[in-house]
Amino acid sequence: MADLLRQSVYSRIAGYKDVNDAERLSQDPTFRLIGSEEIWERGAALTSRLQSFETDLLGQEENLAGLAAINRELIAKAETIESPQRIVLDMDSTEIPVYGQQENSAYNGHFESTCFHPLLLFNREGDCLAAKLRPGNVHSADDWEELLLPEIERQQKLGKEVVFRADAAFAKPEIYETLEERGVKYAIRIPANDSLGRDIAELLTRRVGRPSHKPVFWYKSFLYQAASWKTARRVVAKVEFPLWGTVPAVGFIVTNLETDSRAVVRFYNKRGTAEQWIKEGKRCPLGPVKMTRLSCHRFRSNEVRSWLSVLAYNGEPVAAAGAAEEDRELVPDEFAATAGGDGWPVGQTRAVLQARCGGSMRCQRRRGRSWRLADQNLGEKRKGDGKVCREID
Repeated sequence: MADLLRQSVYSRIAGYKDVNDAERLSQDPTFRLIGSEEIWERGAALTSRLQSFETDLLGQEENLAGLAAINRELIAKAETIESPQRIVLDMDSTEIPVYGQQENSAYNGHFESTCFHPLLLFNREGDCLAAKLRPGNVHSADDWEELLLPEIERQQKLGKEVVFRADAAFAKPEIYETLEERGVKYAIRIPANDSLGRDIAELLTRRVGRPSHKPVFWYKSFLYQAASWKTARRVVAKVEFPLWGTVPAVGFIVTNLETDSRAVVRFYNKRGTAEQWIKEGKRCPLGPVKMTRLSCHRFRSNEVRSWLSVLAYNGEPVAAAGAAEEDRELVPDEFAATAGGDGWPVGQTRAVLQARCGGSMRCQRRRGRSWRLADQNLGEKRKGDGKVCREID
């Protein structure tokens, strides 16, 4: 069991998305070394055995729950490296297009494709804390409590302060009420409407006089109560007048944070990083893991494949960060690919297990270095030189 699970996860970390690759990997020196001593002698599992393990054995209810538990334990080990007092949780949904007759696949009008519609929960470091594969035609926020509430409870038991961010799909009064009951801070975008527009009417007209040579930003904080809300809540509005043009861009955020309006907007905007984590897991050219390979007919089998991909996604930077402490490789580079076996020339080494830290953005975050740091600093300097910000509370 343990050897089969290692093979399933590590093959995905190595970029082999299908069990069809198991036959040629069975005698690969690397995949023999990651298993027990039995594997060293006879080789890793072949396609038929690995497929039966993934689709039948792991598809049982208790084993599927076990994959979720293993994933959380893996992240807990990473959290021992860096454990801030304030935990930021980002929730978002995405699409996984399908091209066959998979169970529960359906057309989604928002994504304009036939797909699955999984829900994902991330922390600030880019670890996928929880995931749920869902039919393609469900609402983006469906099953939010199944993923979010256990994680909130876990973090609060550890004495952590929890803050939640999400886009307008999660602008639901039951979410606000649940978070407030548990003492969780939140910043959630809400769709614009006529009532909100009237509250910021004075900000929607460009000021009389010579136009600014820089973009102009206005911020306003006010209390607002929608018809479906039991109480009034704080809403922060951001109005942006671009350098050219007279029509402002407007956004609204409902929050119980107590910071100033501009700080709330800046905090919420960092939620966009969660979308980058999703893209990295789906199709990042710097990382081998691909979460989109869900080609089984049975929905339960695709749930298993989804969890194995999440384990590989989380395991990649954790393993690489551990090796990077000594700046060593996880896989001895004398293992060379065979001619034509997987398209690699004779003698050319393949970094089978993401050998050096730096293959993905999350690996470098775990080491405390970001390859984008210099560009971000330069960009922020340019933005700071080109903004006119005003705040109204």
